Amino acid sequence: MIFTSKDYLPNSEKRVKRLQEIVAGRSVAILAPGPSIYELEHRIEELRNADICYFGLNSYTVQEVHILQKISKHFSVIMCSSREGIPTIMGDITNFLDRDEDNMFISSIWRATFELMEVDFDLKQFFIKYNKKLIFFSLDFATTFPNNDCPLHFIVSNSLLVLMQMAVIGRASSIVLFGADGGSFKEGAKEWYHRQNDIGHRGPSDTLKLDFTVGPKENLINDTNKYFNPIALLALTNLYNTYGFPSTKILNCSEDSFYTVFPRVSYDTAIKHLLGRS
Repeated sequence: MIFTSKDYLPNSEKRVKRLQEIVAGRSVAILAPGPSIYELEHRIEELRNADICYFGLNSYTVQEVHILQKISKHFSVIMCSSREGIPTIMGDITNFLDRDEDNMFISSIWRATFELMEVDFDLKQFFIKYNKKLIFFSLDFATTFPNNDCPLHFIVSNSLLVLMQMAVIGRASSIVLFGADGGSFKEGAKEWYHRQNDIGHRGPSDTLKLDFTVGPKENLINDTNKYFNPIALLALTNLYNTYGFPSTKILNCSEDSFYTVFPRVSYDTAIKHLLGRS
């Protein structure tokens, strides 16, 4: 595979190896901000002694503070690649990278991710200071990615699907999604996102795909139906073929999720799997 694309950071093959070292063959739990993740707040104690690699995205601190810190855990990998969203969480990102931990930040320069940062932000110095903790991907509308010439290029999709592909590249033994509701929420619910009114939660970051003429529910469902469900299997098939990996077991712990590509399972089933009892 060729990792020399101008859209990647230098030495990206070594960065992939470091990601794999961090994941270390463990199951990856991706904590998304859908409202079904409230149940994990109440059940996270069941996973206290499980050896899991936790991935977060966008306004990830909400899930870290209200869920993972209950069991004294942190995210090992976070991702944000939205130029509209990244200025509001850059302080959180640098705090994450400043931790004396083996962790990584995933982002991209596609669509000028850092273009809206304040004028005093020095991207070059950011790259220098956090060099070994960074891995960047790119996106393309062609449906042939990733491939041997561009192993970190993905089909244009939503952040969750990109992060899932990075977990596969990290050689996760399995992937369990929490809060991956795809716009589904219980009747009468007042929040579209987990703790959306908490200080520090800025809502969605994928503003490239938002239609401001419709409401939040419609935006979420449109995103699911355009940028996840019709793409996921093709994207992962390309990925497995490129890297020569067997397919990864993926469970969605959201029984009513509008993400319909992967098995939608109960919390009991997901937790049992992560505890190695299935």
